[in-house]
Amino acid sequence: MAIGLALGEDLEVEAARLGLCGAEIDAIRSGRSFDLLTCRALALAFADSDRRAAERVRAIEAGISEKACRAIEAWADARRESRYPR
Repeated sequence: MAIGLALGEDLEVEAARLGLCGAEIDAIRSGRSFDLLTCRALALAFADSDRRAAERVRAIEAGISEKACRAIEAWADARRESRYPR
């Protein structure tokens, strides 16, 4: 599953500061993760409206709570709205 996430230089420095290795940063850039929960959260966050319900089911099956899924979706919606205002 490729999502394609651009990490700016500041975010890359922050990711490294938090202890992510280069391979983990590269995985995030391509929308992947070494961790199943993180991968499912990323997929939910970046899912378009056609895929959101399916990605929510997959996230819940992986162990992410419905409450956390709603929070991820709300964050993603707010992020999209701030980047692409109507």
